[in-house]
Amino acid sequence: MKKILYLKIFVAVVIMISVISAALLLLVPRREIYNYLYEQQEMEARTGMSAFEAELNYDGMIQQILGNQEITGMTTVASSADLSNKILRLQRIYQCAKWICGMGILLSVAGLIILRNQKWYDVLSLGGIITMGFSLLLALISLLVRPYRLFILQSRYEEFLGYDPLLVGILPEYWAFYTWLLGLGFVFLVGIIFMLLHLGSRKSYKPHKF
Repeated sequence: MKKILYLKIFVAVVIMISVISAALLLLVPRREIYNYLYEQQEMEARTGMSAFEAELNYDGMIQQILGNQEITGMTTVASSADLSNKILRLQRIYQCAKWICGMGILLSVAGLIILRNQKWYDVLSLGGIITMGFSLLLALISLLVRPYRLFILQSRYEEFLGYDPLLVGILPEYWAFYTWLLGLGFVFLVGIIFMLLHLGSRKSYKPHKF
């Protein structure tokens, strides 16, 4: 019984890691928040860069992180080598997230197949609790750790991008906050969905063999 419990906990943790990785994969390509805030805050008058050019630079950096373009930094203006190095590191993180998410899904499916006759739906409950708990932990860390708090809640982007004042200058206020909020909301929502699936699966559970 202990081995079954440990396996359920392991699969639940793998599910949580997969959800976190999936949130990162979904958030990075999103440009809507940036485009909306740049226009709403009328940053063109302050930065001297049109909304079209700013979006072009932002999209160019995203494409580099996704691995669709070579690492060059900004698209229409000269940028420092430090920015290119940061983008390269973000690209590596993104690629790792893809592998982690893919492997996590495979391990989760394999674990659920093994547990098919051992009340496998318990994994959904554990996965939901762990996922929601981890999202709350991330929120707490963001509020308590000063660099993250300044970066996310106070739009002090120079905390992590201080060597690129041009890039910092074209990032709208609350851009990091809304992106962070969207990511946490996604993770928390998936946790709730797992809990609801657990309730439905428990009622209709019928052990079977392949």
